[in-house]
Amino acid sequence: MTASEQPQQLAQTLEFAAERLTRRIQPLHATSRRLAFARLLVLLGGGALALLVAILFNATAAWILFGGAILAFLILVIWHRRLDDWIETLTLWRALKLDRRARLLLEWDNLPPPRPITLTDKTLVYDLDLAGIHSLHQALDTTISRRGTNLLAEWLAASQPDVDGLKARQSIVRELKSRARFRDRFQLTYRRTLQRELEGEHLLEWLKTEFPSARLRWALPLATLLVAANLVLFALWQFAAFPPFFLAALGAYIAFYYWHQKDLETVLGAVVRVHTELDKFRALAQYLERANFFQTPHLAALCAPFQDAAAAPSAQLRRVRLNAAAVGLRNNPLLAILLNVILPWDFLFAFL
Repeated sequence: MTASEQPQQLAQTLEFAAERLTRRIQPLHATSRRLAFARLLVLLGGGALALLVAILFNATAAWILFGGAILAFLILVIWHRRLDDWIETLTLWRALKLDRRARLLLEWDNLPPPRPITLTDKTLVYDLDLAGIHSLHQALDTTISRRGTNLLAEWLAASQPDVDGLKARQSIVRELKSRARFRDRFQLTYRRTLQRELEGEHLLEWLKTEFPSARLRWALPLATLLVAANLVLFALWQFAAFPPFFLAALGAYIAFYYWHQKDLETVLGAVVRVHTELDKFRALAQYLERANFFQTPHLAALCAPFQDAAAAPSAQLRRVRLNAAAVGLRNNPLLAILLNVILPWDFLFAFL
C-alpha cells in the first residue's frame, strides 16, 4: 500500500465506523420515544386508575395502586435517562469519527472553525498558512482548552523551535498514534462533561490572588473559644438557672465575626469560584487515573501525576468539592446563622 492510499483507507474505515454507529443509534431513538410515551401512560393511567379504585372500592387500595404506578414511573425514568445517556455517548463517538475523517481528508467545511489565538512570534504564520482558516493549526487542533490551542499554535509558528521539546512531543505522538481508542475516550469524556472549551485563566488568576490567611489563622481558635463559651453559658442559663451571660458572649462573637467578615467573604467566595473551575477537570482526571499506559513510557511519564495513588487529583478535587458544598450552605441565611452560632463555621472552612 502506498503512502497516498493509507489516508484513503483509514478514511473509509472511519466512515464505516460512523455508519455503524448511526445504525446503532437509530433504533435507540425509537426506543427512547416509546419510553417517553410509556412514562406518560403509566403516570396518567396509574393516576386515573387509582382515582377509579378510590371511588369504587377504598382509598387504601387506591393509594397502593398509585404508589405502584409512581414506582413504575420512576423505573422508566431511570431507564430512559440511561438510554438517553447512551445515545448521547454514541452520537458523540460518531462525531469524533467523522471529525477524524474530515481532518484526514482536509474537508475544511466539516471541520470546526479555527479558534482565536494570540502569538508572540508571527514570522512564519501567514507565509506558511500555519494558523487561521484552512491552516495546519486548524487541521491539527483537537485541544480542549484555550491555552492548549494557543500553545499548539506557538509550537507550530516558532521560528526557533526547542529541539529537545520537539523530540519529546514527537515521542508522545508516536505512542498516541496507535492508541486511537484512548484518544477517542479522552475526547468523549471531555465532550460529555463540558459543553465548551476549558479556560484555565480564571484558575490561574485565583492562584495569584493573595488571601488574608494569616489573619484568619489566629481568628479560628479565638472564634472557637467564643462559640464554646457561648454554648456553655447558654447551657448553664437553660439548665442551671445561671444568669444569661451567654448574651454577652454572643455579642462578642457577633462583633468578632463582623470584624472579619470582609476577609471571610473573600476567602469563601474564592473557594466557590475555584471549585467551579476545578470541577470541570474531575471527569478527565478520573479517566487518566484509570488509564493503562503499558508500553507507552513517554505518555506514562506525561500522565504520571495522575497515576500517583497517594495524591490522586480526583481525591483532591473531591475535598475541594466537599468544602465548596459546606460553604454553599451559607446561601440559606437562616442556616448560615444557625451554623455559625453553634460552630465557627465560616472561620473553619476559610481556614481549611
